[in-house]
Amino acid sequence: MRSKNIDSRAKSGESGYSSQKGISYYQNRSEGEIWIDFKQGSDSALCYTYNRYANLLFNYGCQITKNEQLVQDCIQDLFTDIIRNRKNLADVESIKYYLFVSLKRKIFRNLKKVDHRMEEINEQNAAGFEIIISPEINMIDQQQSEEKRRILSKAFQKLTEKQREAILLYFYEEFSYKQVAEIMGMGKVKSTRVMIYRAIKVLQSSLIKVKDQLL
Repeated sequence: MRSKNIDSRAKSGESGYSSQKGISYYQNRSEGEIWIDFKQGSDSALCYTYNRYANLLFNYGCQITKNEQLVQDCIQDLFTDIIRNRKNLADVESIKYYLFVSLKRKIFRNLKKVDHRMEEINEQNAAGFEIIISPEINMIDQQQSEEKRRILSKAFQKLTEKQREAILLYFYEEFSYKQVAEIMGMGKVKSTRVMIYRAIKVLQSSLIKVKDQLL
């Protein structure tokens, strides 16, 4: 829920928050509040948003294409666009979701400029959305062995690229089924649920064979 103070300022068109609020101010604010402050001209809200999501966007973009320079350029263009159009942007509840959707669209538009044959582009990225199990991931304890992480990573490679993307977005990035469906351009939320369910079944089938090594 948005703060009444934020709403009143947004309606009155006040700006210049950056002189009053530092980046640390936004650590305990909702994304809706941060977005409204950004729209009203807060450089601190912009810096907080960039610092929080730039690396996540880069990692996600590099799963779509191996062209890191293209990804960097698209992220730069994305933030340039939202700064230029900040006063006209709609309110959002999830900045992260908005940025992920926008970046993917921007990357695909740029890929199409290079090669209109998107089927070939998809084939070139067939190994995309690699899910790397690291000690930082909650799915595996930090004290567990490299061998166990290797086994889990190998199991993920048995998924299709779209299944890996869905798993990454849903479990790692914590998007909702609806958000995953929209990011991936899937028509129905039900289709996303089915895809994730089938991916989990594949993982279960793979891991049951090596369950003794994981215990």
